Amino acid sequence: MMDKERCNEANCPCKKVDCVNHGRCCDCIMNHRKKGTLVSCMRMMLEEQAEQK
Repeated sequence: MMDKERCNEANCPCKKVDCVNHGRCCDCIMNHRKKGTLVSCMRMMLEEQAEQK
C-alpha cells in the first residue's frame, strides 16, 4: 500500500525536493493559498503556455 503522506511524490514536478510538502499536493496548495502564491507546478504550466503563444 502506498504511503498517503507522500502519495504523489513520484509525480510532483516541483524542483524543491527538500520541501516538506513535496509530493503532498493538498498541503502544498493550502500553504501557497495562505501565502497568496501559485504552487510551482501551476507556475510551470503558465510559463509553458506563455512560451507557446
